[in-house]
Amino acid sequence: MNSPATQVERKVAAFLSRPLRLLIGGEWVAAASGEIIPFDDPSSGRVIGAAAAAGATDVDHAVAAARSAFERGPWSTMPAADRTRLMLRLADAIEANADELAYLECVDTGNPLRTVRHVDVAGAAERLRYNAGWPSKIFGDTLLSPPRAGVFACSIREPLGVVGAITPWNAPLFMAVGKIALAVAAGCTVVLKPAELTPASAVRLGELVMQAGFPPGVINIVTGLGPVAGQALVDHPGVDKIAFTGSSVVGRSILAGAARNMKRVTLELGGKSPVIIFPDADLEAAVRAVAMGIVFKTGQFCAAGTRILVHRAVLEPVLGYIAAGRTAGAEVACGGAQIEGDGYFVQPTVLANTSAEMSVMREEIFGPVLCVTSFDDREGLEEVIALANDSDYGLTARVWTRNLATAHHLIRRLRAGSVNINGAGGAGSEGLPFGGVKHSGVGREGGHEGVESYTEIKTVTIGY
Repeated sequence: MNSPATQVERKVAAFLSRPLRLLIGGEWVAAASGEIIPFDDPSSGRVIGAAAAAGATDVDHAVAAARSAFERGPWSTMPAADRTRLMLRLADAIEANADELAYLECVDTGNPLRTVRHVDVAGAAERLRYNAGWPSKIFGDTLLSPPRAGVFACSIREPLGVVGAITPWNAPLFMAVGKIALAVAAGCTVVLKPAELTPASAVRLGELVMQAGFPPGVINIVTGLGPVAGQALVDHPGVDKIAFTGSSVVGRSILAGAARNMKRVTLELGGKSPVIIFPDADLEAAVRAVAMGIVFKTGQFCAAGTRILVHRAVLEPVLGYIAAGRTAGAEVACGGAQIEGDGYFVQPTVLANTSAEMSVMREEIFGPVLCVTSFDDREGLEEVIALANDSDYGLTARVWTRNLATAHHLIRRLRAGSVNINGAGGAGSEGLPFGGVKHSGVGREGGHEGVESYTEIKTVTIGY
């Protein structure tokens, strides 16, 4: 029987059966070297496809196409309403092909199909729709009083130019769409370099971009290795901004490379986010959120709450709900081993009695591992805050308490780009900025802060 599910599987299989090419200037082309990179399904370890291995020559062609579309093509003169219509058309195309995109992303990343369909794919369409409203709402300012008589003074915002977008492997479609949406809303053009481990959905997105009617060169896609294609984007003098999501190690390298030719950067990097659970918290809700948070995307999620700071009065109930593990002197209740069979899986693991100096408490593991430490009433609130802030990272923080005074105090004192109280969410809302402090990044994505980071301010004075 040719069911809808079977049709989707066949469509994805047909898509993956051919080498995936580069999208440059509206044309699908092989890498100049002719080389390809195989990629696999991490849930089985089976190779499922191959993508073109872009080199510096291919990146140069893609940047030239983006530059031409920005400076000489229709993009620089297109009315804001037309850019909005194209973005909405792409959002419609993503929704119309949502089942196919979800299945493709599922086999490419190993993430559960339901999560991909209702979080990643739905979120990608939402990101486009939200940001589609910005092209007609990006303004400069006019001085109420001119600097002197006979002078008109104002500031205007202009698009930065060509953006190099480099995205990770844990949420490739969602991240690619997020960066593209911000850039094109601001009037920029894009060269997207997806992670070499998960190139499939980016290439399929490129097909939808062309079907939606984006002019050639506005959105270009180069698949390839990070140290080759990604580095070529960072080093290219024709790229005005790098927007990167990934590890802090790579982020530092990009920041150093961008400094050589004064590129703008947005870096959304790693996290080692604290979850603080006070004894007056709704324990059932807190534990459920902690457990779900660490297994979402198999723990490969930069904003995951991986350091649990729990009051000793409720430590045992918490550990009764969540699995635990052992390393560097910490206690293991369960987990900590690789799951046998096909694919790359480890057991969800919780390490109890961890301390601040342990590497598991300081380094991003990027897997389903929780580190638990406790505090009690002998330690004041300032000591708990110090423990939560004792990290090189500062992406997110979560607090569970019914005491609003405690919550408001921690909101001000926690060093993090986002603070979540009692599981209220918000970090994923398109209208709010998202990003980190310290080694968790530079700049913000989302909201007006996000789109304005793809613009430059110009001051104008006119004598009359």
